[in-house]
Amino acid sequence: MRRPTRQRLSGLLDLCRRKVQRAKSSGTRASFAAVARQSALVAQLVQAELPTDEQTQYMQVLSGIESALNQLPPVPAPAVCEETADLLGELVDYLIRLVRQARTKKLIAFLPYKAAMWDSLESIWMAAQQDHEHCETLVMPLPYADRNPDGTVAAWHNDIGKFPDYVPVVDSKSIDLKKRHPDIIFIHYPYDGGNLAVSVAPEYFSDKLALCTDMLVYVPYYVNSGGMGEFQRDLPVYSHADYIIAQSAYSMTYFAEPYRDKILPLGSPKLDKAARLAANPPEPPARWQRKMAGRKVYFYNTSVNGFLADSETFLKKMAYVFRCFRGRQDACLLWRPHPLLAATMESMRPGLVARFQQLKQQFLDEDWGIYDDTPDIEASIAFSDAYIGDSATSVTALFGAAGKPIFLLNNMLLREPQAGDWRSFIGSPTQNEPVKWIVMGNNQLWRREENGDCHYVMQLSAYHSGEYFNPAIERNGRTYICPISAEEIVVLEAGGEARHLPLEHVDMPYGCLFCHAVADDRYLFLIPFRYPYLVRLDLRTQEITYLRDVQTFIAGCTEDGYWMNGGFCLKDGKLYLAAPFSTFVLVLDEETLTAQSLQVGEGKCGCQAIAADRDDLWLLPMQGGIVRRWNPQTGEVRIYDVWVDGYQCTVPLHEEEPENNDLPFSSAAFTSEKAFFAPYWGNGFICLDKASGKAESWQPPEPLRTMDKRGYCFSGWQGIFFRHLGGTRYQYYQAATHRFYELDLDTGRCEELPIHIALQELRQHAPGFARLNEWIQYGCEENAVQTLPDMLAGSLPGAPYDREAELAAYGESAANVGTSGRMIYETIMAKLEEKSV
Repeated sequence: MRRPTRQRLSGLLDLCRRKVQRAKSSGTRASFAAVARQSALVAQLVQAELPTDEQTQYMQVLSGIESALNQLPPVPAPAVCEETADLLGELVDYLIRLVRQARTKKLIAFLPYKAAMWDSLESIWMAAQQDHEHCETLVMPLPYADRNPDGTVAAWHNDIGKFPDYVPVVDSKSIDLKKRHPDIIFIHYPYDGGNLAVSVAPEYFSDKLALCTDMLVYVPYYVNSGGMGEFQRDLPVYSHADYIIAQSAYSMTYFAEPYRDKILPLGSPKLDKAARLAANPPEPPARWQRKMAGRKVYFYNTSVNGFLADSETFLKKMAYVFRCFRGRQDACLLWRPHPLLAATMESMRPGLVARFQQLKQQFLDEDWGIYDDTPDIEASIAFSDAYIGDSATSVTALFGAAGKPIFLLNNMLLREPQAGDWRSFIGSPTQNEPVKWIVMGNNQLWRREENGDCHYVMQLSAYHSGEYFNPAIERNGRTYICPISAEEIVVLEAGGEARHLPLEHVDMPYGCLFCHAVADDRYLFLIPFRYPYLVRLDLRTQEITYLRDVQTFIAGCTEDGYWMNGGFCLKDGKLYLAAPFSTFVLVLDEETLTAQSLQVGEGKCGCQAIAADRDDLWLLPMQGGIVRRWNPQTGEVRIYDVWVDGYQCTVPLHEEEPENNDLPFSSAAFTSEKAFFAPYWGNGFICLDKASGKAESWQPPEPLRTMDKRGYCFSGWQGIFFRHLGGTRYQYYQAATHRFYELDLDTGRCEELPIHIALQELRQHAPGFARLNEWIQYGCEENAVQTLPDMLAGSLPGAPYDREAELAAYGESAANVGTSGRMIYETIMAKLEEKSV
């Protein structure tokens, strides 16, 4: 229950004063006792407002009054009544004075848990400290526990001794928050009991803290470079906090709709500190200075997200980075693991703890680098000259605010590039289209000539990363480069002029708006993934039409939080869209856009892909081996179980997890007698005899069996039959090697389509340091032409580092850099004042 306002307390005391006069008139001990009880109730509410010495004085006065009342007869003499009334009157007057004077200084409590995350609150605390006329502060570190894999407590911690010397902290054991009832509580732990690795003590979950204050304010302990993870869209603290601090107005769109009225886009204290220390770097620790002297210092960040994405490869990447720095006289590696990395590893990947500790101990024993476990990350950033490490981490935004180079590592790259690794730039093919246009992941368009030579055509976007476009479809002399995460179609005219067809803007910050595009000679369709509309482009008039309700049919989210889309096929004037989680198919007339929903077969398993075979459509399962063969003209459906012994699916980057039956097939190719199913996550090809229904494993020609698990050409899927050349001839794309093949299913003949990109031309068009995407505002990415050794040698291709460009880019994703702490303090104080009126 929240503390009554001062106006409410004053009203109760005015009532007590009137009751004193009535008690004086009635002259009974009971009436005086009633007034005393009422006054004591108010006094207890006031007591929490008082310093300790005044609390003691108050208790002495109250004890004396209670003793005197107990000695009164039931009906005291008039003189005694007069004296008692005067005494009670003095008590009420005393309480009135206390209420008027109480908490003229607001009590603001800061409740961090890890000292390493104190920077997310520090500049707010500093602003409150400076306003000593209006507030007093309390910094109370919360006890927290590391968790075992089963969720039980592994060990309790309290970082009370790890905070900066200039921050006075108090032990949580000495404070009763309910009694003290701070006017404002600031916290930065958002998960309550939902964090699998670390948890604060349950009595400090946000629902409990909300009962101990007039205003609970959540300030994220992380910062971002423009975007937030989808898991941050709805966290437990959002329901209980009065206000949520966001880094910028743009980031508000990442929060779930019900909480947006609580959001104040005022910036991040972490960025305040990064900017402040970068401008005035402190002295490095003495033990570091020898290793830093005369060398460029590279801050190496190993993040929790990077580790969980692919734990085995993550450790191999660490070893590669150490090899690149070992023995260098011009570079010093400052390695700073995320504060929660060890706890996360022990909780979620205990089998890798020993290998991590071995790497760490070797690094410490060799003593050529700096191991940074200090609580003050911004100071370490101030000491450093550049960043290397993962992209999905708060640290990139801190370096952006500090104005220092950011080189983003690719954890799949465990060696320097070799001949042929340039293929990693080649994007996936366009279904049913010749291999003429190549849309690269850095949003460049290249053209393949008949002899296989490829040449740069244009930069499709101001962003140089993030796969904003693919595929490219050529019709009637125009090439349409279709969006994935962009909100436009780029149209390349036959003469080389590029036009941009904008799409309707939507509030959808996570990217992946579309999953693909298909076209015939009349219309081009953008198949929605997260975008709320199916988009149709009339290739004759260039008119764009939006169709609602299709996205929710063809795409959706699993219970585990993974987004999936169903299969699709454009055939004979009909667009077929399959549901990902049911056996329904939406049949859309491309001209009239009239739609019909049909159930094809029985069961609940959705469709991953649709493959056309003359008059039939084959619906490939989202899970398992049940394939549906459907003739839309006759309505006939035939069911095949093509799962064979030994067939299994493995999720890329998570090979340590048990095998499953998810996303087994990517596509199918056909002869008159047989159907061939290519793997998506499956471990091989399957051949089906159409007549008998017998399925068996099929060994493709040797080149199609080559699979690189990791490396420059790493892909999250196996490959796809993407184009039928007629008869039994198909084109196949092998995703794991980024190679294209022509395959005859009848004869088994397999030839690679030649593709050549000169390394010199790739380097000529390398972006270097540039705008990357909406989620990483500025930096340089490691790849086959932008390598870590090149970064260390100062020989990266592309644009050189531009500090002013970086500061401007990161300024777009963060409000009030350098002053956000004061803005947050002043805004919350104003909100508190509004609430008390």
